[in-house]
Amino acid sequence: MFYQCFKNDIFQYFIIKTRIPTFKTSLFIINFILLGIALHLYRLKNLSLTPKTFKSIEVNSGSCEHEFGDFPTTVALNSFPGSGNTWARQLIEHSTRAYSGSVYMDSQLYEGGFLGEYRPAFSGTTIVQKIHNKRHSSLASSYFSLTTNCIMLFRNPIEAMLAEYKRVHGKHGSFRSSHTLDVDIDIQEWKTFFQKKWLQYLEDNTAFLDQCENLHVIFFPDLQNDPVGEMKNTVDFLSQVHERNLNFYKHCVSKDSEGFKRKSNQDKNAKAYAAIANSHKASLYAGMQKDLEPRILKKTGKNIPKSFYDL
Repeated sequence: MFYQCFKNDIFQYFIIKTRIPTFKTSLFIINFILLGIALHLYRLKNLSLTPKTFKSIEVNSGSCEHEFGDFPTTVALNSFPGSGNTWARQLIEHSTRAYSGSVYMDSQLYEGGFLGEYRPAFSGTTIVQKIHNKRHSSLASSYFSLTTNCIMLFRNPIEAMLAEYKRVHGKHGSFRSSHTLDVDIDIQEWKTFFQKKWLQYLEDNTAFLDQCENLHVIFFPDLQNDPVGEMKNTVDFLSQVHERNLNFYKHCVSKDSEGFKRKSNQDKNAKAYAAIANSHKASLYAGMQKDLEPRILKKTGKNIPKSFYDL
């Protein structure tokens, strides 16, 4: 009502002004534009006071198509690179039929089918947002500082680093092949790569464990053994965060549970694992026991799997 009266008053103002011969046309146009902007901002302010309703993903028993929704709360999907973030992200999209987002806007991921990749991380249209660390950009840093709801994916650190080594050193042309096909391992390059990365594994995961107030942890071996069960638990967590009952599309997970898992030669992997000096492994494991284990146990009641110390 007030908006309508205000609008009528402005129109009357312009009618009076146009009758004054000394009123310059250019000034009239500028005033008209500025007042038009003010009216628009006033209307937006009123609209923002109206409570938003969540968009529900409609149930279609046979469909596994994804949609953008209304998810005002950011939820970080965090992992050290090589831990299976792309696969977990794909499974979450299948489980909820909602697109996931990212702080990176990676063209390869977008072309690979992750259409939420180009949606801004704070757009409120994606159900989770991928992030590896806060160093990448100012957006990643801001997102890290403002996001306290997290899904963290943990993989045996040496396995994760080897997977990341293969992604970085792979020369494949397509997006899917760079995430799924095996590559040759230059042992000396791999040892150098590991020495640069193992401390980052500890620092980045510790930073997120300290930042995240509402945390759901997925261990990679559990996801391998039971992707449907792990995704059901994840959807339950997302329902709590987004304050609504999200549908769990079990048949969509089962249909494509392999997704972006890399097919590796286990003999080559074993040689790469054996090439890492025991002293370097001991430093990594000591850091995990000191910095990661107590934080994960305190926030989730879970322990790091013993297999994470086996390589």
